[in-house]
Amino acid sequence: MQDSIYDEFARRVTARVAQLKVGSGNDPEAAVGPLINSAAIEKVEAHLADAIEKGARVLTGGERHPAGRRFFAPTVLAGAQADMRIFSEETFGPVAPLFRFKSEEEAIALANDVPAGLAAYVFTRDLNRYFRVVEALEYGMVGVNSDFISTEVAPFGGIKESGSGREGSHHGVDDYIDLKTNAWAIWSRSSSAGVAYYADGSGCRCRNRHHKWVFGMRAGDLTQRTVVVTQSHRPISDAAWPG
Repeated sequence: MQDSIYDEFARRVTARVAQLKVGSGNDPEAAVGPLINSAAIEKVEAHLADAIEKGARVLTGGERHPAGRRFFAPTVLAGAQADMRIFSEETFGPVAPLFRFKSEEEAIALANDVPAGLAAYVFTRDLNRYFRVVEALEYGMVGVNSDFISTEVAPFGGIKESGSGREGSHHGVDDYIDLKTNAWAIWSRSSSAGVAYYADGSGCRCRNRHHKWVFGMRAGDLTQRTVVVTQSHRPISDAAWPG
């Protein structure tokens, strides 16, 4: 949180989090359910103990919830610092540590100083800042003024220790496709036959001295993506390609 709004934001978010209902997923009014196992509860407690020992303050929650042995009370931590485990390790529990920053550069440096890189979120009313920060963040996905970043028509995935490759969209099949480069030498008795262009799955064409298309093909199928390179055995000058 930016320094100028940190205290007010902490007050408001604490009030909202304290109202969250903890309970079974079968309860339509429950907002926070159980953790997956006892080890997950213990990890949350270890992260909290480390943060409190290093100066963080619990604004709400901070303990197991009476709903059951795998429930943990939604927690807000103030005074979170970069030397705490909760900064660089994924907690996978209902804990919101609030980190303070003063400048845009400091916020970006903090966000990027972690081994993971799945998703980041930015809230701003400055359009110029939006473009700067989104470009600078080292994450596979960035939500701006929204937590909605996942859809089947958009690539889902991260960078750094958050993995490689993507799910969803046409990029989701890249890991199942072999990229092949075919170099085709085009022979011609014409002194002006030459290079057309690179083509990735769309085709490749060459011209003769009359500037007509004399060769064409479709490249690629469901199992391989083909890049076709056509070339001449004779140099071509710009004058051979009018316009």
